Amino acid sequence: MSTSAQANLVTKIKEKEFDPKVLGGSIKRNIVNPDLVEERQKTAFDKIEFSSFMMGEEVLEEIKEIRAFISAEPQLQVDLSFFEDSRND
Repeated sequence: MSTSAQANLVTKIKEKEFDPKVLGGSIKRNIVNPDLVEERQKTAFDKIEFSSFMMGEEVLEEIKEIRAFISAEPQLQVDLSFFEDSRND
């Protein structure tokens, strides 16, 4: 990346502009990386059936129970804003 491109990128970030085509996804802004969305759309198999095959029904049921438990407990809620922290934070 050239120096001018880096400078433009830094300026965009400082001005709070967010272009997912340039910067990818953002947890803070609920933006999924466009490349990932495109790849997910290309799948030719049932994702639920695949997860059941790979992990088994017991594990999937445990995961659902754990997610339900975490959702019910406010102290266990995860704030993912730390992914957006700068190096100085």
